[in-house]
Amino acid sequence: TVLSTNFTVNITIASTTSTTSGGGGGGGSVTFKPVAFKLILPGSISTHNQERIDIPLSLYNSGGSSFSSINLIASGFEQKTNSSVVTRFNQSFINVLAPGERRNVTLSVFFEHDSPLGTYDIYVNATSLSPRYSDWAKIVIYLEEINQSNAEEILLFTEELIVQNPECDELRELLKAAQVAYDKGDYRAATS
Repeated sequence: TVLSTNFTVNITIASTTSTTSGGGGGGGSVTFKPVAFKLILPGSISTHNQERIDIPLSLYNSGGSSFSSINLIASGFEQKTNSSVVTRFNQSFINVLAPGERRNVTLSVFFEHDSPLGTYDIYVNATSLSPRYSDWAKIVIYLEEINQSNAEEILLFTEELIVQNPECDELRELLKAAQVAYDKGDYRAATS
């Protein structure tokens, strides 16, 4: 699912050409250049506490003019406390976005261990200084508990990795400790 608002702004650039003749005046023409960029991102994602997720975003200039000084901002987490959610762009400022150009950016989101489980709405806004223009989109993140099947999947993968790669034998002790935690029902400890 891709969510985005999309609209077009037309800028009128008037140019006048004058010719002089004995009895006439000048003529002119008006040229329309559409101005638009679109923020493209995934609609929803599931994750767990203490996991960093990297979300790919694209900014696409679908118009006929360049944009300059574009700022990217993530906000609005829709939970009681935002202090346990950290967001960071790998690039939060784009100097120039030429017509037809697509710029890929990564938004990293990290939920700390005390983040309440539930749904988080993250709003991403891209605003250009010249010409003045903005677009926004929403990502829905479902923060879920690590459960038995998640832990079992990770343990099986790790065990297969050790069997297929004897040079990873030093992981065997960590795997034994994770298996003990899993057997006790402590799935978070088993996956950390």
